[in-house]
Amino acid sequence: MTAQENMRIAREIYEAFNADEFDRALDHVADDAECVLYYDGLTFSGREGFRKMMAHHKAPFPDGEVEVVSQSAGDESVTNECIYRATHTAPMHMPDGTEAPPTGKKIELPFCEVFRFEDGKVKSLHSCADNLTAMAQLGLIPAPEAAEA
Repeated sequence: MTAQENMRIAREIYEAFNADEFDRALDHVADDAECVLYYDGLTFSGREGFRKMMAHHKAPFPDGEVEVVSQSAGDESVTNECIYRATHTAPMHMPDGTEAPPTGKKIELPFCEVFRFEDGKVKSLHSCADNLTAMAQLGLIPAPEAAEA
């Protein structure tokens, strides 16, 4: 596939996620895809795993939407720089097994994802985000102090 096609598919996946149309997103995912969320230490496998990964992001933030800021692509992959905007209106599972109750606060979280393609389908998705920023925006941890120049 061309770089342009890979960028288009990535954008279609984000658009389907934003519209809660997970099945439409899965049309672009390989049966044996792997999703790695480095910031949560989670790995999801297969198309059903891809669905669970999307649900994992939407559960505490049902209004969550991704904005693609920029893309860089080749014939086998595309890197997406994005912003996730959402309101925390449902319980959120924490890495230690506890739940954070809804705060009603909004987050604006930059993140990057790398999609790798095989035979026109997403074969892997690796995602990196700064969860400390999200936790601070939600008031779940103190906001870091600004560094002095």
